[in-house]
Amino acid sequence: MKEFWDFEETVGYIEVKAKDGIIYKVWESGNTQLAADTLARVRKDLNKLLLFAYNNPQYWYDKPIAWGMFLTFDVHMPNVFNYQEINPIAAKELGLLGINKPKEITTLSNGYRVGTGRSIFLTLRNNKTDLFDNYSKIIDLAIHELTHTTCNDIVWKKDNHEPPYNSYHLLMRKMAKDCGII
Repeated sequence: MKEFWDFEETVGYIEVKAKDGIIYKVWESGNTQLAADTLARVRKDLNKLLLFAYNNPQYWYDKPIAWGMFLTFDVHMPNVFNYQEINPIAAKELGLLGINKPKEITTLSNGYRVGTGRSIFLTLRNNKTDLFDNYSKIIDLAIHELTHTTCNDIVWKKDNHEPPYNSYHLLMRKMAKDCGII
């Protein structure tokens, strides 16, 4: 049985090639090209953030977040994970703005479980008006969801923003500001 948050990822979507040449799944409504191009911009900005973090380990290397940063680099830097617009109907019904879903959970030889093959789903449009949100709200949401990889959130938790989430998120936002994406 699927979890309540594990909504349908295919029905109602179309694939649109964005200006970066990558195909994105977007909700089949309104300006689908703008949706794909917005996801392309998110990908570019999060890649910039990850490269900044990778090249500036003084922000995180001697802190508890270090293991999470290495995991985040492993999962997201190969650029093989998926960005997708969240189904606005599911978002409204479930009360979700975004979700970071591991497609697989791998158990390492030491017994530690990690989420791999992640998809980040983002709300791009206002639930009431169907108009696109401003980009600053969208990139903030994307950084929020990326932080869930850093925390290795692999299962739904009633409160998945408990420690260490907030301290990790503050550091991710600081690096995002310092690299110029927010």
